[in-house]
Amino acid sequence: MQQAQIHELYDDEFYKGQASSSYASAKTMLPQVQELFGEIKSVIDVGCGVGTWLRAWSEINPSIKIFGIDGNAADEKLYEIPLESYKEVNLTHDADSIIKEIMTKYTDANNIGGGGANHLL
Repeated sequence: MQQAQIHELYDDEFYKGQASSSYASAKTMLPQVQELFGEIKSVIDVGCGVGTWLRAWSEINPSIKIFGIDGNAADEKLYEIPLESYKEVNLTHDADSIIKEIMTKYTDANNIGGGGANHLL
């Protein structure tokens, strides 16, 4: 799938139509994830959409560091996380290219996971 096709498929109407059910799913599932893994200090969500799951993480643990990446071009008003916690990337590229793009675009890489983005390489 090409980036233009992704933008057509995942448009504003898509996110408006699924945001509440995505958020409800996150609120149900994340306490179980936290129970399995214990205290979680940071989350990177690949394919985060407009950040509904990251929003839920932030509500469960206000001190958690969140970062989302996705290939959508949704209206900024639809995002449920701070825009500085999100980067649009081309998810049709291979993983190494995506990581490089994140590190290049994200100027304050020390905020990812609290210890810098170098551990992603």
